[in-house]
Amino acid sequence: MTQPIQQILLPGTEADDRADFIGGSDAHHVLGLEPWGCPRALVLEKGQVPPDVPRQTTKDMDRGKLLEPVMRQLFMRDTGLHVAQDGPVMEAMAQWAQAPGYLRVHLDGLISPPTPAQWAALGGTGPAPDGPGVYEGKVPRSAGFWPMKRDGPKLGYLAQVLHGQIITGTRWGVTQASEADGLNHLRWLVQWDDGFAADYLAAASRLWAQAMSVRALHVGDLPTAKERHAALESLPDLPPRLPAHDSRCRRCPHRITCQDEAYMAALDLQAIGTETMLRMDDSPEWQQAVARIREFEPVLEEAKMQVEAGKDTIKFLMGTGTLAQGAGARVTYRSHDQKRVDGKLLEAKFPDVFKQVTKKVPQRPLLITLL
Repeated sequence: MTQPIQQILLPGTEADDRADFIGGSDAHHVLGLEPWGCPRALVLEKGQVPPDVPRQTTKDMDRGKLLEPVMRQLFMRDTGLHVAQDGPVMEAMAQWAQAPGYLRVHLDGLISPPTPAQWAALGGTGPAPDGPGVYEGKVPRSAGFWPMKRDGPKLGYLAQVLHGQIITGTRWGVTQASEADGLNHLRWLVQWDDGFAADYLAAASRLWAQAMSVRALHVGDLPTAKERHAALESLPDLPPRLPAHDSRCRRCPHRITCQDEAYMAALDLQAIGTETMLRMDDSPEWQQAVARIREFEPVLEEAKMQVEAGKDTIKFLMGTGTLAQGAGARVTYRSHDQKRVDGKLLEAKFPDVFKQVTKKVPQRPLLITLL
């Protein structure tokens, strides 16, 4: 069965409405894979449930879009393989596809068939394929790059290549992760896996059917998150929720509709006991203070991540070494035992002593959560 070219979105084009299909960037949601996969979030988006908070384009996303063409050129330079992005090549791929119509892919490119030497350099085994492969490029910051060098790729990134393989009919591909703060690269060969593809297609079919059930209820037409939450509760077959304190919920634009009071309770934002919730919506000073925090907190977080990424890089480079110096920095990286008092054990065995050595220190921490 020949699939229409609309299933393959050419580079530089944008889809009219991402709710109308499951794309490659949704692949990690389909199977709930790292880094941020959540099947329930996918069902709400494709079910046309409006987000509780607007989706924002981050600096990382902007930087990635700007750097991806450069990193693709470096891939071609380093491997000797050509990455095609022209329409005729993509249209030829449409003749191979056997994927359901609700699956689409926004390809970063198709890799030319490799020679035996190029195939071996990529880590391939057996004969080199005689057809093209799927290319997917990622441009993480150092904080994300070096952990992958140590621990391996995010499974969601590999699933995105498989998603492209299903639609294009190809049987191999490469995920390249290029450090945004340098010119270091990681490349992983992704070969076709019948079992994984079958699991992926089954999960995608199930989630798409669930999303259509959400659409049929017109959940997206309800005016409040509480009403949308109540309507979703009437659908027993939706994917289970993540725990409200899960870090993925903090990033999800549907977090309030999905979790309702559970999300707010997890953030300790409900009134406790006799406490009174002060309403500050009409205070200009409050609005200015929150706006200032909202603007500069990401800058602070990025600075912290850059420092931690630098530390991760140094740890990786030092390996088992304990002392190093260079570029005006001296670093020690030694193992040692740290002595700590086991408070629970002390309280259990010597409760009187525990009371004598324990003292209360008045504290009033300020906890701010941006909704």
